[in-house]
Formats: sequence, structure tokens, C-alpha cells
Amino acid sequence: MFGINSYSSLNDVKDGTANSVMLAETTRLVYNGNGTAWGHRGWVQTGHDLAQDHGQARGINDWMYGFDPATKKVGRLGNWGTTGSLHPGGAHFALGDASVRFISQTTEFSILTRLAYITDGQPIGSF
Repeated sequence: MFGINSYSSLNDVKDGTANSVMLAETTRLVYNGNGTAWGHRGWVQTGHDLAQDHGQARGINDWMYGFDPATKKVGRLGNWGTTGSLHPGGAHFALGDASVRFISQTTEFSILTRLAYITDGQPIGSF
């Protein structure tokens, strides 16, 4: 909904605000550095590609750099644009209708992709 140099408004959300992600949860520390705090647009705050990360299917909570048994800490998300959280099983998302949903990390990539588009005209169904 808010891409780089985007001029989108709610009138542009043709798929319905309940079917379009407005904000996605992420961790601040990712494999390739610290992302800027949310709410600030910097060169590493690239937005989120819900289903992919640079063309690779990732989805939600893909801990590319996995659990470390020595520190008992979860790994890092693989990139600044990767969606994830420290909540087990998924992450929180704010949709365009101002609702907040916890979406499972097992949600199909096709549904995540449709949630990311605001005017693709594709039905989503339940998620």
C-alpha cells in the first residue's frame, strides 16, 4: 500500500481494504544489519514483500539464520524486507480497514502475495 515514492490513497485500494495489508511486523535486527525503526523511511526501510525476499519464497518468520542453542535465541530474519516477528507461529498485520490480524507463518504464498497487492482483482478467500 505504501511503496517507495507511492502516492496511494484508500481510494486506490480496489481489492478492498480488508484484503490489503497496510503494515507488516518485522524485527529490527536482521541478518544484514539493523533496519531503521518503523515509521522512519530510510534507505534500508524498503517495505515488505510478504511472500518473497528478492525473488526467493520466504513468507513469514523465515529464520534464515536459525536458532542458536548456545544463546537460546531465535535467528535473524534474512533481509530488511522480510516479514516476521518473535511471536511463535506468525506475525501481526494491520490491514487497510484498520483491523489487526495475526497471520500464520504457514499461510500459502499465493494468499500472502494477494494481500500485498491493492488492485490485482484476485479473490483471497479466508486466511
